[in-house]
Amino acid sequence: MPFQIANSQSQGSNYPIRDTEFVEYYDPYSMINISYPSFWQKSNVSNSESISFVSPIKTIGVIVQNAPTLNATIDEIAMNTISFIKESFLNATILDITTSSSEDGSTIQSLTFTFVNGKDKEKVLLLSKIFEDRTFTFLYYADDILFDHFTPLTSVMLDSFQIPYFRDAFSPKDLYNVELLSREDLLPTTQTSNTTNTSTT
Repeated sequence: MPFQIANSQSQGSNYPIRDTEFVEYYDPYSMINISYPSFWQKSNVSNSESISFVSPIKTIGVIVQNAPTLNATIDEIAMNTISFIKESFLNATILDITTSSSEDGSTIQSLTFTFVNGKDKEKVLLLSKIFEDRTFTFLYYADDILFDHFTPLTSVMLDSFQIPYFRDAFSPKDLYNVELLSREDLLPTTQTSNTTNTSTT
């Protein structure tokens, strides 16, 4: 596994990965190819460039996106995302933001944050990468108390995430820990020269 989310190996006992059947999903339009748990539901998000995978526990899911890049650097995407989070979510707290080099020479940026949703606290992991003229995003969201429990599942999804016309989007040279996730409303629905929705692979 070239890339892992938050020490998934050490947390493997939290979720019975060996008892989980994964099925492959491929969208010829967005060129997204990913494996996901067979008991999760999938659906398009807002547009055909994003795909959502939701567990039976509706507060847990993954969103991946492969979208055009419109004159924005990875740092600009991060700053715009942070501004969006602080403006849109109650008591949002940025926990961590890190960067890592991918094997293709591009930069992967990970952002972790929490926010309050009613009486619950949710945790989000967001991975972003620009490669050539595309932006890839991998979003994982869950209740804060369940985030680590489902990390092994989402780590398998991330490891399988590919864009056939590009190299694997998230393949850092060195293994490092990341925590990030987000639900559909965490991604701005439109892209401008200063705001870009990322898509993964």
